[in-house]
Amino acid sequence: LFPKGWRLRSHELIHIFIALGYVKKKYKHQSLMDAGEECLLSLVKTGLFNNVVWSHCGWILKFEMHDLIHDLAVSVAGCKLKMVESKEDEFDDRVRHVSLSSKVDICLESLSKMRHLRSLLVMGPRRRSTCPKLTALPRFFPHLRVLSLQEVGLEEVPTSIGKLIHLRHLNLSENRFSELPKSIKGLE
Repeated sequence: LFPKGWRLRSHELIHIFIALGYVKKKYKHQSLMDAGEECLLSLVKTGLFNNVVWSHCGWILKFEMHDLIHDLAVSVAGCKLKMVESKEDEFDDRVRHVSLSSKVDICLESLSKMRHLRSLLVMGPRRRSTCPKLTALPRFFPHLRVLSLQEVGLEEVPTSIGKLIHLRHLNLSENRFSELPKSIKGLE
């Protein structure tokens, strides 16, 4: 989902993995977050990530995926993953995970073929005019579980976001809006 060389924040990735159902508890009383941190730590120990930044307490804060591992992951994902870097990119209904480059000005209607989309990451920073029209999200992507709109210049969060009943992870950080709509309370 992330471009090559993208600096990943550990908690963001763990929350995405949990939302997509990739993290399982090892024992009954373990939290999903703890299980995700254990999983991430084991991946770091195997050398899959570069430039790991650790906290003073020994927690993983940020990291980058090794270029070769990134290429392998994209190859394994095949048609289920789409990294949109141009308006001319082709879309089909088998795609489950999409990331939009900050360089692409695209409308959601052009992505609407992907009716079974599970995750949509709009990679900022963006000017307000290039951020996709969000009111149509529930209509186009009813199965969306992950939505990241970090640093996209959002000045208002549409009330329709509350209709994304399968949404498990929502990142709206580093935007310009001053309040969230009441409809967001309906999300789990």
